[in-house]
Amino acid sequence: MTSVLVFDVETVPDSGFARAHKLEGRTDGEIREAIGDRFPKRLYHSIICIGALVAADKGSHWSVEALGAPHIGERTEKELITAFVNKIDEIKPQLVTFNGSSFDLPVLRDRGMVNEVSAPGLSARPYFNRYTEDALDLCDVLASFNPQCRASLDELCRMMGMEGKPDDICGGDVESYFRSGRIREIAEYCEGDVVNTYRLWLRYELFRGKIDQPKYEESELRLKAFLDSRNSKAVVCARAMQRIEVPIEGDLLESLSEALWWEEWSNRKTDKGQVGLAEFSVTHVDGLSINIFADEHPVPYFLVSYRSQDASFSILDCARLPGTTGLEQYERRILGWWHKNRALLIDKWNESRPNDCPVGIITVPPASSGRS
Repeated sequence: MTSVLVFDVETVPDSGFARAHKLEGRTDGEIREAIGDRFPKRLYHSIICIGALVAADKGSHWSVEALGAPHIGERTEKELITAFVNKIDEIKPQLVTFNGSSFDLPVLRDRGMVNEVSAPGLSARPYFNRYTEDALDLCDVLASFNPQCRASLDELCRMMGMEGKPDDICGGDVESYFRSGRIREIAEYCEGDVVNTYRLWLRYELFRGKIDQPKYEESELRLKAFLDSRNSKAVVCARAMQRIEVPIEGDLLESLSEALWWEEWSNRKTDKGQVGLAEFSVTHVDGLSINIFADEHPVPYFLVSYRSQDASFSILDCARLPGTTGLEQYERRILGWWHKNRALLIDKWNESRPNDCPVGIITVPPASSGRS
């Protein structure tokens, strides 16, 4: 059976930039400043989400068999890549992307090599040959391979009467969403791009006579039915997927502020040694914030924001959320603060959570559990 796999990857700058430029030990903020506002080279990206749609040719229509966007909130980057390339090896489909020949496929190859992933399926067809249709890049094809003529996916979709991208997030927001722990929203955005790319591909197939009008219309109807069915199933757990936020203020915020202040004071040096307390103002911790969140994760987590960095930790054991970085310099202090205040944090969650929140009441774990 003929099949296509439409995919899109979402990425964030990777620590490889620090290694390549001898910046190890610097904070995330310092490394990001060194990268600057420019878009980092492909080599310096790590994959945080892979969105994919698999469709099969049924003769009278194309049928969507699967759609999803697994992310590093659920598994490691290596596991993401391994599962994806294994699927390609299994069905050996035509790949369809938007800007995939310039970005998605090379990033997939680079990160697969970094993570020591075996991907023989990517050699089963000439997927890395830009001018074959084994991996069809619609961005390239619709611009006649002329960079000056490229249009964005959003422009093309809207011009053709399709929905296009959402108004509240774009590709430039992915890094900030990721640093804030909003991984599920990135996955939904990625999934939307995959669906748009699939619809654009159907329109392209109609234009060049690969499918006729009835097959095109039936394929669109089947896609709509697939999405409607999927969305109706999601309604049952929609409340669980909403982002619930509980801000932390008062004594809890003050105690962490004090802990971070001591960390900065202890690391601040002068030529004569450590500076005195009177010379180091507590205003250094201005801008600190703590919020407890619950979305698709079964256990809420708390997000610490400070000095243009964010880090997310489980409320139960203070473990970092998978794939999150930031505030490494202060992690020991945050862990100490959590050990002293976890019962208060959990009480704050239990008191503030909505009554219909599906996460439910959380029980304080035994004192011996958690990180040390």
